[in-house]
Amino acid sequence: MSAVDADHRQTVDDPCDSTIVLDSLKQRVIGYTLSADETPLCDYYMTEGWYSMGTNNVIAKSEQLCGTVYNWYLQGDLPTDDQITGITVCRNGGKGNICSEARTIHVKRCEENRYVFDLVAPDGCPEAYCIESLQPSNETDTPPDISSVKPVIEAVVVKPGATNMLNFFCDFTPPAGTNYFYAVEWGISTGRSWTHTIKRFDPIQYVSQFDFRDKTALTEGMLRDKNFGHLGITIACSVTAQHDEIGTSSLARESNPKFFGIEVLNKTIRVSNKEDTTIFLRITVPFGCADVELGKCSMDVNVFIPRKSKSCKMPDLSQTKGVRNRCGLSFRSDRINQWVPLHLTAFDGVTRLDITTKFNLVLNTRATVPTHPFFANYFLDPIKVEVHTDMTLLKNKLCYSHNDPHMGSFDGIRYENQNSGKFILYRNTKYQTQVQMQTTECYTNIWCNCGVVVNAGRDVFIVNNCGNGVKRKWNIRFRECQDRILRRKVFKVNNSKYEVILPTGTKVTIKLYGHLLNVDIAPGLADYLNTEGLCGKFDGDISNDRAKRPDSKETDPNKSWRVKAEEDLFDSRNDDNLEIWKEERLLCSCNADGGSVNIVDKVTCHPTVSKTCQDDREEPILEHQCSFSVRKRRNVHGMYVQKELDLHRTVETSFVSKRHSTHIPDFPLLVSKRMTYDYESAKADCQEAFNTDVFSTCSSIPDINLDDFIENCILDAQITNSMDWALTHLEALKDKCMHEIKVNQPLSADELAEVDIIVNNTVINTETRLNDSLTLPLIPTFSTELLETVEEVTCPNECNGNGKCEKGICVCSAKYIGEDCSVDRTVPPLMEGIPDRGECDLQFRECKRTSVFGSNLAETVDLTCHLVPFVVSSKSEIVKSNNITTTKGDLQTLVEVSCPLQQSRKKRSTLEQEGDYIASGYAISVSNDGVEYSEEDILVVFDSECVDCIKQDENVTCKQKPGYCVKNGQCYRFGETYGCNVCVGGTDNLLYWEPGRDCPLPAPPPSEPKNLWIIAAVVCPVVFIVVVIGGLLYYQSKRAMSKRKKSGMHSIDVPK
Repeated sequence: MSAVDADHRQTVDDPCDSTIVLDSLKQRVIGYTLSADETPLCDYYMTEGWYSMGTNNVIAKSEQLCGTVYNWYLQGDLPTDDQITGITVCRNGGKGNICSEARTIHVKRCEENRYVFDLVAPDGCPEAYCIESLQPSNETDTPPDISSVKPVIEAVVVKPGATNMLNFFCDFTPPAGTNYFYAVEWGISTGRSWTHTIKRFDPIQYVSQFDFRDKTALTEGMLRDKNFGHLGITIACSVTAQHDEIGTSSLARESNPKFFGIEVLNKTIRVSNKEDTTIFLRITVPFGCADVELGKCSMDVNVFIPRKSKSCKMPDLSQTKGVRNRCGLSFRSDRINQWVPLHLTAFDGVTRLDITTKFNLVLNTRATVPTHPFFANYFLDPIKVEVHTDMTLLKNKLCYSHNDPHMGSFDGIRYENQNSGKFILYRNTKYQTQVQMQTTECYTNIWCNCGVVVNAGRDVFIVNNCGNGVKRKWNIRFRECQDRILRRKVFKVNNSKYEVILPTGTKVTIKLYGHLLNVDIAPGLADYLNTEGLCGKFDGDISNDRAKRPDSKETDPNKSWRVKAEEDLFDSRNDDNLEIWKEERLLCSCNADGGSVNIVDKVTCHPTVSKTCQDDREEPILEHQCSFSVRKRRNVHGMYVQKELDLHRTVETSFVSKRHSTHIPDFPLLVSKRMTYDYESAKADCQEAFNTDVFSTCSSIPDINLDDFIENCILDAQITNSMDWALTHLEALKDKCMHEIKVNQPLSADELAEVDIIVNNTVINTETRLNDSLTLPLIPTFSTELLETVEEVTCPNECNGNGKCEKGICVCSAKYIGEDCSVDRTVPPLMEGIPDRGECDLQFRECKRTSVFGSNLAETVDLTCHLVPFVVSSKSEIVKSNNITTTKGDLQTLVEVSCPLQQSRKKRSTLEQEGDYIASGYAISVSNDGVEYSEEDILVVFDSECVDCIKQDENVTCKQKPGYCVKNGQCYRFGETYGCNVCVGGTDNLLYWEPGRDCPLPAPPPSEPKNLWIIAAVVCPVVFIVVVIGGLLYYQSKRAMSKRKKSGMHSIDVPK
């Protein structure tokens, strides 16, 4: 080496202070023999620089091999001073060529027995530098005793850059008073044995835990290099010790294998009926958060339940007590290794079988986790779940209240309830669902059902006709719909029958007959063991069905279930007492398509805990009353209202008919009436009334009990001495028969795949069906053909005797229309009035449509509303418009038509043009055919902020309030302007319009004409002609009026 080179190397930083420890020292010791799974050492990829071999170790002077194929060794002696010195190394080329290549490297003695070498990479591979010890000791061949060492794996989140990463440490406490070198090895374990070695670290001295961790940590990158860059792995580490870097190693001390991922406590579970079950999971490894989260964040895990079938008959598995619109759970970063519950429940189907369905839950983390990518897209092992639902518990179960009211409990007790009042008919004590009923006197000292309220959460659907006097009207609507649980769950089967599906799978059927109604309640599996009220406790035990209310002092069980004042849902003042539907009751259907792990990026969370199979012909009604987008806002009166819903508040009307009453029977008589009835004669006439095709078919089915309906018919005939109620009982019988046939329909082969069915205590599954050649359906009584047969002979109300039932549809005779032939086409609809007494207040509604109550209404293509607009002046004068319009009516219920209030675009009256009116309105009539119209009723539209309006019969009185001016029916305060006019007034707060500065000056009055006789001569003939024309017009208008009255319309007696 030249003096220049030597001087230069002396001026660089002292290499003794900053050197790299040469790796794989143990394999570099001369004489080391590679094992079969070891790769020969290769220094071809090493970086040129200063390297240390540790204390007492230097490049070997012997050409003897180490753990490589071609070794480099030292020629000459090592320096004895502390200067950087050049020295020759040779390459052992093998086959006797012991120095096939030579080169010069540099070396420096740092202290006694410690040297550092400036190494360059060899030219090929496998070539490596071999080493030897300067002072071999007796301890080197005697391995240390580290039996007291117990390694433990710890994981820590670090953030070397923009993202978080995991480091794993093999922690232990070295034996006291020792200075051993420790080697750490990391591997993947099954829990019993290692399957893969991830990383081996060369022996280093244990200076401190921090230093040792830094030099022996297992990183995410090391795991990824070995294709283990994900969670769900079990890691183990081992530690060996030796006296120096190349000494004999001790026996390895291994850690307990540690699972890093999400651990499931119970991997095989069973869900039975409606009993919820819980799976417990915990995350065993910490994860990183964003800086802004200050070390606290959550890791989301999605849950997917591959759906076996989309059939409404078959059960599914759902998550409950979760987060709205999410399937899964979250782990918190500050609660590692803590168990987190995942709640599951069965989402029942409707099939009446004892069935077990098998599911595999798939859980995984999100596809991307920006704060810690290592945790992304981690799939857990599937969790096996068996769902057992014994739907045979629901067979033939029906609670009912049939007039007058004959009662039946879920478990089959028949009894009477001849009491007035409001009652808890059904209440589910686990869920927030209930049905209340009200009775009214229908005959002398005989009580009948007149109203029912269905409630779930803060949703209230009411069907009520329990008012007093002749003006009783059906009130059929959502009175509250804050939770929107019952939205799209109310169906109009026909104009007189409605179905409400509760979240529990309970079906409430309400059938209207004239001014009365019947109620049927078919339970869901969620009702089992959870009901109370007049329907009894649904548990299969008839002995407790007549139990009285626990907190009641009444001795009569019926009276004990009268509603208390604070729970009366017929009273809207109690709506504020209703509890919100709790989020933990929501079920999330976490389905994946096709039974695979292909994830559907859509989660449906809903309050429904049991499925129902709804007829495609039945459409949900009154959806606009349960809008998702409408919120309550405070009006000027301090009341919170939902204007956009545009709904009336009461069914009270102020209409007085001028038409002579036209009797329309409530329902037809199926047999001729006798004078009196005893049991035998009543039975004979009831059997005659029931002598229909549908009764004949249903009574032949052994699994359906129809005796109750016949007995109730007999009892009513004896009480009323008539067959007036026969049709109601026949209709109830048909409903029960149809319901049982539908819910017992056979399952298809696809629906039966991978399910176990228990029939007569025998388990039937796919394998046994194949082996025993079992055929479908398993319950042959309820076949598809039977359902089709019953549907073809079932028509509403037996077509009221005014038509024939053909394939389930009434074909009416010429005089009648309507789906049940109940409407006489020759009689126009009977007007019963506009709700809210015909007053539409803009502070409560938008008044863009109105309901009209009536009877003899039919759902026809020509159902129309006839609108005659008018305005009300500041003097309360009514000015009618000639711009008469018709709009398409929408039949909401059998007694209610919704009429859009379209604004006319034609030329308006002078009063309208000038804006000089304080209210407006319409005279409205309705027609089934667009020809024969009902009488008219008036709707007045006003803003109660500045105007008071009262409608009484046909008269409308409106008055401007103090403190306001009014134009176009809109309110203006003092100082506000309309055009160039200003709202002004005096101290009495009576305001009025006054022209402002910008208003043009009024024209001067015309001067008196001088030649009055000339004007008279001209004007008189003109006046005569006008009088003649006026007379002709008056005659024509009288003819038109007479013609209109004949068609059922009349003029409104209002001032012109």
